[in-house]
Amino acid sequence: MFAAGAIAGGVVVLAIYLGWLKPEGVDPVRSLPHASAVDPAADSAPVQPAVAAAPLVPAGTCPSQPVARAGTPEDGQFVVDPAAAARSSTHPEAYLTVAREAMEAGRTRDAEVALIAACHTAETAYGRPSAPLADVKSQMGQHYVALAAREDLDESRSQLLQRASALFADSASAYASALGKNASKTRMAEQRLAALREPGATLPRAAPLVVAAPREAEPDTSRLGAARSSSLVDRAPLRSEDLGKVEGDLDRLYNQARSISRDPAGVARRHQQALAQRSACRGDAECLRGWAAQRKRELFSEF
Repeated sequence: MFAAGAIAGGVVVLAIYLGWLKPEGVDPVRSLPHASAVDPAADSAPVQPAVAAAPLVPAGTCPSQPVARAGTPEDGQFVVDPAAAARSSTHPEAYLTVAREAMEAGRTRDAEVALIAACHTAETAYGRPSAPLADVKSQMGQHYVALAAREDLDESRSQLLQRASALFADSASAYASALGKNASKTRMAEQRLAALREPGATLPRAAPLVVAAPREAEPDTSRLGAARSSSLVDRAPLRSEDLGKVEGDLDRLYNQARSISRDPAGVARRHQQALAQRSACRGDAECLRGWAAQRKRELFSEF
């Protein structure tokens, strides 16, 4: 329903999704009440600050303001309005689409604002604790981890990781309540949280993920982790394979590797780094298959 492209296109799509009509001569970006645009180059008179008590924001668990620095000169066009987002009947996916397009354009702060709006709308739509809200918080946490990985200032880096840690803790608790303590999403959120809380934990500098083209191979006749032949270890998942099942197999293989390793903390840190790389795929199936093949080789090397 949403077409990928420039962030301006994403905002227009969002306006259409909400059913708003663009009046003649009105900028569709400026008409958004939840993620409104500001022109950083405008030379108009300073705007007086709004009265702090005006917005009636219900008590919630989502962040209220962004903390990331602008990623490009064009970044920072959106400002979040938690009160309006909380009253919105919009599906969180609309804001997640804008966040994804902002990231693709290098506008990391605008992406953060869109994620915050998605969190508030998910909390209103689904309540807490709920799996959909936990999904959004998990995505936000991964966004902050990715930003922290390339942050040069220690203070800013620490602030980003603190917010990521809080979001992972919230999502783990929500998943446990909604899906059960043994659910894969619960375990994944707990693993991400544990990796961040490890003493001396470090994150890699963000870098583009190099994905090899999937290679053709004979059908897999064994469960992932049951055999260590080079053909099974090196190949990427076939297009016919369910990526959800593949990631479940990788999750089990990771747990096996960590349980027998003499350095489980190191295994957990490397796992968090791999998850940060996975997030760079942004849901692209071919990219995820390449990542899965790479991750499988890494996990086998842990044994």
